[in-house]
Amino acid sequence: MVDAVAETAKAAEKVELSIGGSLYSGWKSITISRSLDQVTGTFQLGLAWKGAATDAEFPINQGDRCQVLIAGEPVIDGWIDAVEPSIDGTDHAIGVAGRDRTGDLADCSAIHKPGSWRNVKLEAIAAELAAPFGISVTAKASTGKPIVRFALQQGETVQAAIERLLRFRGLLMAPAPGGNLEIITPDDGAPVATLELGVNVKAVRVRLDGSQRFSDYLIKGQSAGNNEKHGKTVSQIKGTATDAGVTRHRPLLIVAEDQGDGASLATRAKFEAGVRAGKSTSADITVAGWRVSPGGKLWDRNMPVRVKCAAAKLPDQKMLVTAVTYQKDDSGTTATLTVMPPGAWKQLAESERAK
Repeated sequence: MVDAVAETAKAAEKVELSIGGSLYSGWKSITISRSLDQVTGTFQLGLAWKGAATDAEFPINQGDRCQVLIAGEPVIDGWIDAVEPSIDGTDHAIGVAGRDRTGDLADCSAIHKPGSWRNVKLEAIAAELAAPFGISVTAKASTGKPIVRFALQQGETVQAAIERLLRFRGLLMAPAPGGNLEIITPDDGAPVATLELGVNVKAVRVRLDGSQRFSDYLIKGQSAGNNEKHGKTVSQIKGTATDAGVTRHRPLLIVAEDQGDGASLATRAKFEAGVRAGKSTSADITVAGWRVSPGGKLWDRNMPVRVKCAAAKLPDQKMLVTAVTYQKDDSGTTATLTVMPPGAWKQLAESERAK
């Protein structure tokens, strides 16, 4: 029975590299990473063996179209960036690294004619920019009204152009399992699991950095005047917020990029306080295996979790998985989850007029 359970667990974490209909497995070192702040997932696979090397063993080449599968489930769908074979006496090894297809969006310039759009939905503009790379765009969140006007900037990458679009609606993007692009928001649902030190957490490394937090936030702006509102009423508008977690005097003044009123500037001040407080806390939590539960879903970014690591200065709280790295080497099979408070990933839509 024990052997059967071990074999089932091993099968659930079997990694295969698919190229041209051929599957390559048996990798001894594996690193697969996906993150909310990266438009592409990455992988590094390695294998070492003793014995005679033959040219036919691993016909893997830079630029090959590939998929990385975990138990048959695609987690990376893209291209091989680098291949590193090595031979030293009777020792032979090969390393393979690559990314999702969306890696081309991060690398390549946004070139499109005529290069500007008027009154077009955000996802439609993003789809036009991604189409030359064979990448589709799916909106998993509401994108609101059509964008009034959008124009490419000389030399910016496709990723940078789409990120500018997303800021108009306070949205994020992430690679889908099939290598395409999804427009998303941070998941604010119920935690999918509890990560507790001494129970299922093998190791935790916490970063508490308050250097970008301030005690008081003051946002100053202006609005257009009229016969009823003019003078200081429209030229000296402000919004304020405080961070009770900062006990010494640390004020921050921000000049608003666009016109606004007292309510919108107050919202901006609260946003700055909340996001900066959230980003001051993050942790890398290592767990055994790659799945939320035996036979369950793979750990993934944008998963809400409950974290209980008080000994590491992380009291019981809800956090968001912002990145996940699957690893396998001589020390075992683990997943490292980067978690942050959900407030760190709140998005405040920017005004199109400010751009």
